[in-house]
Amino acid sequence: FDTMLRLTVAALVASAGAFVPARQPLAGRASVLRMSSQPAESSAFLEGATVDLSGGTVLVSGFLDDTARDDQFIFDILHTPKSWAKIIAFNADSASAKKRLISRSARYTGLLDVLNFIEGDASDAAAMKGHLDGVDAWINFNADAAGLAAQADVAIASGVKYLVSSVVVPEGSSVPDMTAVAAKLDAAGVAYAFVASGPVDDAAEETGLVRVQNATAGASLPEGGNIGRADLVRVVGELAGEPALSGAVVGAFAPVKADNNTQAYLRSLRSKGVTRAEELAAMISGGLVEFEEAEAERIAKEIEAAAKKAEAYVPITDESRAEERMRLRYKNLRTEQKEFFEEVERRANRKLDLEWGNVKWKISMDERDYRELNWSRVCSMAMKEMYATLRWQSTLEEALGTNKVQALIGEIPAAIEAYPSTDGEDESA
Repeated sequence: FDTMLRLTVAALVASAGAFVPARQPLAGRASVLRMSSQPAESSAFLEGATVDLSGGTVLVSGFLDDTARDDQFIFDILHTPKSWAKIIAFNADSASAKKRLISRSARYTGLLDVLNFIEGDASDAAAMKGHLDGVDAWINFNADAAGLAAQADVAIASGVKYLVSSVVVPEGSSVPDMTAVAAKLDAAGVAYAFVASGPVDDAAEETGLVRVQNATAGASLPEGGNIGRADLVRVVGELAGEPALSGAVVGAFAPVKADNNTQAYLRSLRSKGVTRAEELAAMISGGLVEFEEAEAERIAKEIEAAAKKAEAYVPITDESRAEERMRLRYKNLRTEQKEFFEEVERRANRKLDLEWGNVKWKISMDERDYRELNWSRVCSMAMKEMYATLRWQSTLEEALGTNKVQALIGEIPAAIEAYPSTDGEDESA
């Protein structure tokens, strides 16, 4: 019956073929590969200390020189790990220093239990040797770059085990050469750390965003890389509290306006729960530089992928829109044709069932012959009924290319044998 049905509706194919346009395959879209830049584990950079300062004494100079500041922050940083047995606040006026440091918070945290005061002049080398007697570590904040060698001599002569000095590099100046001082301290077996910072903003609060990198003598720090005093104090305090960081000669400055990598790198480290000392270790060991290189590579690949995508881009035009609509219509027609054939066959068989039930007692013909003889007639009747239903009107009208289907229904249309494939090739129905 399926063969007879397709022969019965033979006129559709001729009409349908008239509106089948040629179609080009659609161009594919390029995809963008995004690579992530993950920092190395910072704890891998923090190796064992070469000197043990646990339970030792640290002398802090370079603070308490301005009565407008209490300068308690450095002492809080040093006292937080509870590793120092004695913290000495070196100052020019002990009475003034005590007024600023003997506070309620210092009492509650226990800082007062380990805090001592020594009054003197840091530029007096002979006096400083006495003040440093029995001191394990010396923090020399805001030191004079020209006097670093003399201060190293004082530290060596006094038996200091660890010297941490910070110098400020004025705008437009270069990082001082600390090679000779470092060599002198190495020869004497004194651990050290030097920090060359950008200009200091005394009023700025701690941001936690400091870029630390190995400093090269004669190099300039970035323009606009000023650093807040609290951030610089944090760097110096962490260096002093972690002897494993000794040997560092670094530049410290705030990230410049166009630097987005420092913040991203520090945020990724802190998400792993690392300490501030481990952050410094990671940056000193080149972790930030590696992160920037990975970011540059990722961005380059994104730009390359975007360029390829732009080359492969096919602009949308009225012609392409019409082509897409036609492609979708052909896809729907194949489904409609299948449903159409199934419905014609169902209706035709139903009619023959009813007719045969009424005439089988009146004629001398078997059922098979009766069905074959009347198949075309009942198919035509089924199609007329279906056209009267809105569901099937558009299928016949579009296939015949006219809305005058009723006038042509006497010539039973043929089956639609093929439609263009949705992939751009003809596909049999």
